[in-house]
Amino acid sequence: MTMIIYASILLLLISTINGQQSVCKANETFRGCGANCVETCDFKPHICMAVCKSGCFCNDGYVRQSSAADSPCVKRETCKQKEDTSVCGANEEYRTCGSACVETCTFKPQICTEQCVAGCFCKNGHVRRDSNKKSSCVKRQEC
Repeated sequence: MTMIIYASILLLLISTINGQQSVCKANETFRGCGANCVETCDFKPHICMAVCKSGCFCNDGYVRQSSAADSPCVKRETCKQKEDTSVCGANEEYRTCGSACVETCTFKPQICTEQCVAGCFCKNGHVRRDSNKKSSCVKRQEC
């Protein structure tokens, strides 16, 4: 009798797992224990808490198109930039994941939270002239 109960439970578990796997969309795989942090076209987590989450995850080489729960998995290289890179000014470059803490001639952040911000940022060796995010980027020694 107990063998029948164990066999029934085993069959139920197998059918549940197989049922969950079949709901995964293109470029996704079901995982019983996947990462809690989701990489998207606009966000790449640098630090992720080790929390086990079951569900459909993007296959290797793929990321979610957006942070929406039903967002499709796309190849990273097909991600579109949200901002036209031609609008970046002199000594600027477009980044999909730049720092939220901007260094200026009068301010150098000592501590900064880990946030991904997309947009135009000063190239290496350059800082914003002032705290206005549209101000020009100048070499540090020109401040």
